[in-house]
Amino acid sequence: MNKKTITLLVLILISTFSAFTISGEQETKLVPVTLKMAPICSYELGPSMFVEFNRTIMDDDQAYTVDDEIWFGFDLDVAVDTLFTDGGDESYVNQWYFNEPDEFSEYNVTRLQGNFNLYLDDIDLGISNIGQFFGLNTTQDIAVTLEEGWYLLTIIAGEVVSDIYHTSFNWEWDKDSVYFYVSEDSIDNPPERKQASNVCDVKSYPTPADQLINHFEWDWTDIRVAAELRNNDISTLSQTLLRSADDAYVEVNYNYSTYPLALVEDDGYAVFQSLHHLGPGISFWWANDGVLSQESEDTFQLDDGNNYVYFAAIGMKPHFSWDYSAVTVPTVEIASKVFTIINDVSGVSYGTLSVILGFIALAAIVTVLRRGK
Repeated sequence: MNKKTITLLVLILISTFSAFTISGEQETKLVPVTLKMAPICSYELGPSMFVEFNRTIMDDDQAYTVDDEIWFGFDLDVAVDTLFTDGGDESYVNQWYFNEPDEFSEYNVTRLQGNFNLYLDDIDLGISNIGQFFGLNTTQDIAVTLEEGWYLLTIIAGEVVSDIYHTSFNWEWDKDSVYFYVSEDSIDNPPERKQASNVCDVKSYPTPADQLINHFEWDWTDIRVAAELRNNDISTLSQTLLRSADDAYVEVNYNYSTYPLALVEDDGYAVFQSLHHLGPGISFWWANDGVLSQESEDTFQLDDGNNYVYFAAIGMKPHFSWDYSAVTVPTVEIASKVFTIINDVSGVSYGTLSVILGFIALAAIVTVLRRGK
């Protein structure tokens, strides 16, 4: 074999290593943007509860780029409680309790109490900064730098309602999600989100309050709705799958009342009859923008890239306020855990692929040399 042929094969070998090594070192693109939450549109209580993102503010799969203002907002009709309204009147829970039945012993108001919660990807935003009462302007303005890719906003709500005779109670719930895409360069059509072959198995365990990691006593001041990692295993919060044969598994412990609900009148308030009449809670699993599952064990199909698996426990508890500590007005509380599953399956990584192709090229050189001899 002549020197020119050997030189050419060596160059091919070097270029094979170099090209795939460079391909494997993909730069993370960071995009500075501003997140802005529009004032909430809160409705007077209608026939049934709902929560939904306002798609005139942010539509599904909308794309944003450098220095854009990412506006989002939502509409809600939820019987969220306060001890007093902005006019200093009794709270809604008392309006409900003292509502007079008509001549057929039917009640006009059957929606008792509810609450809602907001998430951005795996971040539980809660409702602490959302002042939906008193006519406040609730616009939020947060300057952030995001990695290029898809982001998911989710809102859920749960509410206790009764039959028309105020004798039985049940939960109603709602959820809405909207994806948006952040890109370094302006684009009209974001990349498609593709379903993968991997799944995530989930399981939840009802757990006594005194057996939780953050255990508490079952009394008026400490009762709460709780959701915790099983065995406090923080490694499950973020998992990366590198093979199509790999699946994810997450589990949680939770606690809320399972007792029947009963209310009584106390000094003009509608309050819990006893610690053993707080009403049963509910819990849900869901993944990404999928539907809610009330099963304690379930399996969710994953997408390529980032996935978010959610658990939410919703239940009744006494309202806590430092200046009304003796008032056991019922309120709804939501506790949740969110898991990030990064589906980085590509058969083999760029680095591994470059090594494999390098060996193939090396084998080709050896074969040619042997034939030359």
